[in-house]
Amino acid sequence: MNDPAQSLKTLIESNWTLSSPSKNDITFRVGEPVNLAERFLKRNISIEFHRLRAVSQPRNKARTIIRELTPIHIWIRVTPATEHGKESKQTLRQAIIDHIKSIIKNNAESVTDIKYIYQGGDQHVDQLGDEPPVLHSVINVVCLYWM
Repeated sequence: MNDPAQSLKTLIESNWTLSSPSKNDITFRVGEPVNLAERFLKRNISIEFHRLRAVSQPRNKARTIIRELTPIHIWIRVTPATEHGKESKQTLRQAIIDHIKSIIKNNAESVTDIKYIYQGGDQHVDQLGDEPPVLHSVINVVCLYWM
């Protein structure tokens, strides 16, 4: 079985249809978080998929349901670092979040190696005091699969 984070990355990347930002404007990556300098080496937008934890629930003697939380982190560097730059990036962030949620909803039962996915909540964790200033949001995705 594949890593659910990798399966979600493949799903989001292969179904990306926004033209602004386009797939070429975004770094899609799986794995542990990296520091801000490394995150924005090539592009100003990074979408990262992290495997967090799995909880097993007995289903019957033959199979076990695995419920796994896989957060999707959206990082956007605010350029220029002004109020107008922040506002325009917030609009861009909302478009990205809405698009990811739509992909999740429309493909809830068609992710490789996962029986069902659903969006379990999201939050904004902006880091505007950092250098570079960044908008950071997390979409929690719950993945269900059988073992």
